[in-house]
Amino acid sequence: MSTLLGILPISAIIVGACVPWVARRSRLHPGWIAAGMSAALLAGIIWLAAGGQPARVSLAWFPRLGVRYALLMDGLSLLFAGLITAVGVLIFVYSVAYMRRERGLGRFYAFLLLFLGAMLGTVLADDLIVLYIFWELTSLASFFLIGYRDEQPAARAGATQALIVTAAGGVTMLVGLVLLGQIGGAWQISALLTRTGQITGDSRYAIAMALILAGALTKSAQIPFQFWLPSAMVAPTPVSTYLHSATMVWAGVYLMARLLPLLGGTSLWSGVLVPVGLATMVVGTGLAALQNDLKALLAYSTIGALGLATALMGWGSPAAVAAAMAYIINHAAFKAALFMVAGAVEHETGTRLIDRLGALRTVMPITAGVAVVAAFSMAGLPPFGGFLSKEAAVEAFLHGSSLAAGAVVLAGALSLAYGIQLLRVFFARSAPGARAWRRSGELGHGVPGEAHEPGMLLWGPAAVLSGAALAFGLFPSPVEHLAAAATAAVATPAPASDLWHGVTFTTLIVVGATLAGGIGLFAVAPLGQNLTRPLMWLSSGRAYEWLYGGAMRGAVQLTRAYMTGRARDYYVYVIVVAVTLLTAGLAATGLPVVVIGELEPGPLVAILVAIIAAVAAARLRLLVAAVLALGVTGYAISIVYVLLSAPDIAVTQAAVETVSLVLFLVAITALARSDAAQPDGPRFSDAAIALAGGAAATVLAVMAETPSDIPRIATKFFVHAAEAGGKNIVNLVVVDYRGWDTMGEISVLAIAALGIMALAQRQRGRSRPFRGAAGRPSVPRGAPVTADDTRMTSIILQTIARVAAPIIVAYALLLWATGHYGPGGGFVGGLMMASAFVLWIQAFGVGLAHRWDALMTIGLLLAAGSAVVPLLTGAPLLDHVLIHVAGRKFASSLIFDLGVLCLVTGAVMSAVRALVEGA
Repeated sequence: MSTLLGILPISAIIVGACVPWVARRSRLHPGWIAAGMSAALLAGIIWLAAGGQPARVSLAWFPRLGVRYALLMDGLSLLFAGLITAVGVLIFVYSVAYMRRERGLGRFYAFLLLFLGAMLGTVLADDLIVLYIFWELTSLASFFLIGYRDEQPAARAGATQALIVTAAGGVTMLVGLVLLGQIGGAWQISALLTRTGQITGDSRYAIAMALILAGALTKSAQIPFQFWLPSAMVAPTPVSTYLHSATMVWAGVYLMARLLPLLGGTSLWSGVLVPVGLATMVVGTGLAALQNDLKALLAYSTIGALGLATALMGWGSPAAVAAAMAYIINHAAFKAALFMVAGAVEHETGTRLIDRLGALRTVMPITAGVAVVAAFSMAGLPPFGGFLSKEAAVEAFLHGSSLAAGAVVLAGALSLAYGIQLLRVFFARSAPGARAWRRSGELGHGVPGEAHEPGMLLWGPAAVLSGAALAFGLFPSPVEHLAAAATAAVATPAPASDLWHGVTFTTLIVVGATLAGGIGLFAVAPLGQNLTRPLMWLSSGRAYEWLYGGAMRGAVQLTRAYMTGRARDYYVYVIVVAVTLLTAGLAATGLPVVVIGELEPGPLVAILVAIIAAVAAARLRLLVAAVLALGVTGYAISIVYVLLSAPDIAVTQAAVETVSLVLFLVAITALARSDAAQPDGPRFSDAAIALAGGAAATVLAVMAETPSDIPRIATKFFVHAAEAGGKNIVNLVVVDYRGWDTMGEISVLAIAALGIMALAQRQRGRSRPFRGAAGRPSVPRGAPVTADDTRMTSIILQTIARVAAPIIVAYALLLWATGHYGPGGGFVGGLMMASAFVLWIQAFGVGLAHRWDALMTIGLLLAAGSAVVPLLTGAPLLDHVLIHVAGRKFASSLIFDLGVLCLVTGAVMSAVRALVEGA
């Protein structure tokens, strides 16, 4: 069972990545694949829940930090995980019909499944760091989903706003989570639960709580961060339905519930959350009553619902928490149904504007019936599920705050008012847009034809959810038990499992006030709108616009100041900063006593050659000559490594110089096509900066070689070399000891290669006239250069290539295979492999047009895949293990190194191809 729990979030993400490929090969609609995956996850959750006990999984991830891939499914996470997957199935089915005319559906469902997996990981996480990682993945996935129609400026703006607000809150929350882990002495939430007194009694408690709540409040769109959620309504309706009914925006409420035993129970906790939640509830419901757009109305009503749940979490009593859990379940049913109804109306009429629609019940009777049930449940009227959860919230507040209970009743009246406003599109006898539509036979945006009942895939999922909203009111037992189990996981004593206590005087007062207030507010709509219009400024996000606009203007000015477009200036920035930091450090600690040992004649001669070549490279005005002189410098340094008994580094240095020399020459030939401009005169400032940088590097090198009492890390590497199954310490550092660093470095290398390709693509788009180059076939002026127009037609070169290229390839594979035990490794092997390919292509002019970027992808997948292998043996990620095959031992790092080889080869060849074709 623990294995099943561990793979639930990851499997959704993996399947999401495969959806586009599977859909193309199988010709299935990707929506059905996503729906099947969500159904499978729901089945897995039900299977785990059937055990009757919380399911757990805990695997070492960063053991030295105490971070573990720990997941827990108790009553609270069961409730949220069930909602995420159950509502997900219905939304995926709904989207098959709604999104059938959209482009890029494979990408769309990949992001939806990424979001599904991230949400599951968030609600199942039992480790603070794991929770944060999945939390931020939800923000990233929602960014892509909100901005799915990226050709629309509003979609790009809404996605950016949502990402900035929620990611900023997430980073703030991370600081709070780290502080919480330090206070409690553990990262696992279940372990922290045994140290609640230690946490709330610590002097840093208030800071940790404030930082964590910043993340929760931004995610759940509480005042003053409520403005981002309505802006996200530009997303397709299935996305709006999923993100705002039961998933993303409820992640903040989930976090409050999960950390309630750790941070709650104090006056500071309730003093922050109760006022913020009640204010958000009133503002959200008030703004909803002002909306003329169906989705905007539902978005603001969601803000009000989030405010109610936040206030209940702040109240913190078992009854309040149980009421919040019941409300979340009912809200998922009626709000998802209403979003689907809004999408169906827009799908059939071409508009969501209420004042342009009317009398749709005559042509969309089923959709109208679904809307009535869901809207009345949203307003909290009996006998619907929303009524029971609202009554439970009023009862919870009545035991301590009549003002809070009155605010809930007021919000209920506003909910009924805007619910009636929503139903006008079905039951109003006339509307300005409806009459014109009847006469012209056209829909809201000029789409020909008359509206009719949508297909079953559009109203069926909404009908299921609407039926659930009714069933939860008539048969509340399942909701009561789920809410009680979720509450028992975070609050004591466990609450009673029954939400309905029969008709009481309070019930009659609340229902009567809701009906009277809601109908009255709707009847005097102009007056009500005038009363609530002052709230409109809260929907604009003016503070965000001011901060965002100021930051962008400042960034433009700063970029103009230092991004001069001259490489020389950028080198100056780097060298001056490095020299300044070194000087400041030496000034603070004092100049060290250095001991310069004797240098043997061989290395000394090689260093002198390197110095002379470097000076020549700086003074030569012919670009090709300068590049060759620079190559001499690199080769001389590689000789120094050989003479100082560092063959591994020497081979890598020589390979780097060879590939760099080829890239330089290709870049000069393909892009520059001219000699360096005559300098205006000697630049003494350049010489001074270069000498300062060289002096700083020399000081650091001497300091590193000076005997010291500081223990050397190399000793530890030698001690643990046998455990890694290797002897070459350099390679062990790259693939074992610092494997995560290497993973980041090869990712940066891939990004750099993609950047070169993008720049070359832009250069190609300018259609520069081609002036020809020595050794190439003549190409008509203005004709693009293809990747295989590089043959030098030299018999000598072709003969050398036939002999040397296979040998170089074989040597590259040898370096990869033996790098764990001797000089070599995947990086130098990739450089050698690229050198062989470049030699072959230059000789025969074939092969450069291949998709070398695909080889980069394979390399990244191999390297990342090898990180998972240790998990099969119980070891942490990327902690390579020895695999026994046919009596021999192979380190799993060999797979990682193969990925490095493929990526380096693909990156170099992609850069060469891009530079050649960019001419």
